[in-house]
Amino acid sequence: MERYLIGGVVAIAFIAFIVLLVMADKKANKKFAAKIAAEHHMKDQYGKFIVTEEGEFMFSLPSGSLEGYKLWKLSDIGAIAVHNNQFTIMDPSQKASKGEYLSPSKKPLKEKSYKTFDVQRGQSAEEVADLIIRNAEHVKLIQKGKVQ
Repeated sequence: MERYLIGGVVAIAFIAFIVLLVMADKKANKKFAAKIAAEHHMKDQYGKFIVTEEGEFMFSLPSGSLEGYKLWKLSDIGAIAVHNNQFTIMDPSQKASKGEYLSPSKKPLKEKSYKTFDVQRGQSAEEVADLIIRNAEHVKLIQKGKVQ
């Protein structure tokens, strides 16, 4: 009987802990969304890809239950390489740039340092490139390994 009681208490404590974590993530996401809206004003958009009035290119890239955004300054982008439904942001020396990852998490998330990104179903990597080039004319398009 005692064993069942201890097991029940542990199970209830675990469930309560999970509920508190979910509530904390929701609160952090809400604060983070307000901060993003206040600091980054949308100028142009294609799906989840945004160019801001502050001269930034960003897109939503959540991590688990936390919201997140990848961000590059348009002035730091030299080219965008497009292949099928993937794209890579490159610096002026045409090296892949990982950009900056914005998240409500207090510690940096290492898994968000990759440099090649997929577009969502029904979207086109070429349209993402057009969005960037439309707002930063100095950016070059690279397709099939060649500057267009």
